[in-house]
Formats: sequence, C-alpha cells, structure tokens
Amino acid sequence: MWIGAHVAGLAYPTIVRSLVAAICATLVTWMLAALLADSLGVWGFLVAICVTVIIIKAVFDTSWERAIAVWIFNAIAQFLLAAIGYNSGVLQGGALPHLH
Repeated sequence: MWIGAHVAGLAYPTIVRSLVAAICATLVTWMLAALLADSLGVWGFLVAICVTVIIIKAVFDTSWERAIAVWIFNAIAQFLLAAIGYNSGVLQGGALPHLH
C-alpha cells in the first residue's frame, strides 16, 4: 500500500499510515465479504471494496480518485503475493487441499 500511495501522489504516504490502512482494509474487506456473501452474494464483496476505499481515503486524507488508485495497487499486490506463495509450494503441501 505504501508504494501505491507514492505512485498515486498522496501528500503523506508514511509507512505507519500505509500499515494502518492495509491492516484495516484487509480485515474489513474479508469480514464484510464473509458476513454479506450469503445475503448479498457478489454485492457483499462490492460493499466491502467500497468500505475499504472509504478507509483508505480516511487514513490517507485524500481524494476519491487517489484512494481508488491506492486500493488498485493494494489489490494487485495482494494477488501477486498470493500467487507467489501458492507457486512457491508453501501452500501446495496439503495445507489447503481445496485449492488443488
């Protein structure tokens, strides 16, 4: 999230703000997606994304466009880290058999 904040041109993209935003955004996204998935389906995940962008906007005190840009960089980074972890064999050793 720190790199995304720099690329988006935020005024104060500190490590502490980036960590706070990343932790809060990740926890809120997964909690809301889990809670709303049964009742709203895909819409629950979209609500979680919207709330995440609101958190990023509040933590970094920035515009909507820049908050969305930071969220996009964060989503790409999380996807890449998950792909690297899966392809490294760490997750393939039977830890998550439903992914095979």
